[in-house]
Amino acid sequence: MTKGNKRQRRQHRKAKERGPFIPSQEDKFISVDTGPLCFFNKITGTFTSDGGKTLTVKSIPVEDTIRPVPMKFNPPLQSDGTDPTCFDYQWQQLTYLFNFDDPATFVSVVDALIDEERALLLRYVTTCRNLAGYTILNDKPGFHLSWKRRGSATVRADLPSHQEFTGFSATFRQLHNDGEEASFVKVWNIINRALNDAGLDATALADAHETLKAWKKARARLKEKADQELQLRRHSALGQHT
Repeated sequence: MTKGNKRQRRQHRKAKERGPFIPSQEDKFISVDTGPLCFFNKITGTFTSDGGKTLTVKSIPVEDTIRPVPMKFNPPLQSDGTDPTCFDYQWQQLTYLFNFDDPATFVSVVDALIDEERALLLRYVTTCRNLAGYTILNDKPGFHLSWKRRGSATVRADLPSHQEFTGFSATFRQLHNDGEEASFVKVWNIINRALNDAGLDATALADAHETLKAWKKARARLKEKADQELQLRRHSALGQHT
């Protein structure tokens, strides 16, 4: 082996050496605006590599600072996905925002449905199960930002492809476009009507209607604003009262 090869191997080994992770001792944030994409992250710590020449900054999205959120139940449709941790992630956000009770404990209205209504609800559930397996719900997006000593910053975002996002959007629209055959609104109306024929006592009926109203209200809020923005608003409001 020549001296040049030994030197290259030594340099490569040195470049791979990584110093200890040093947690951040104070709240520091980083904002990246690349035109169509904007990230606002909280720095969690740093570590060095390449003999101290490279500093790597680790961060998390500000909305993720709420985690971990204790789960009240196993996330619905988790078994239909490919990465259970992604469903945990989404439902921790929903639990933080809306504090839902387990949907599995909702009263059964099957006996109060006519055949056409059962078929519509089945189509809705089937579409939900299909969505649960989509890549966009089972991946963990992120971004990498780097600077060179001389030159501009480079940003690489690990996001779903246009094809993946388009396919997901088309299926998702089937659930939330009120004009679709098996949309959320039509399903909600069917269940709301069927409750009155489900033979429930007054207290159980009132509780069931309140649960339905809570789901509808949460959906309306999520249609107006992304869950990340809602989290930031709630987190900020809580901070003002602590």
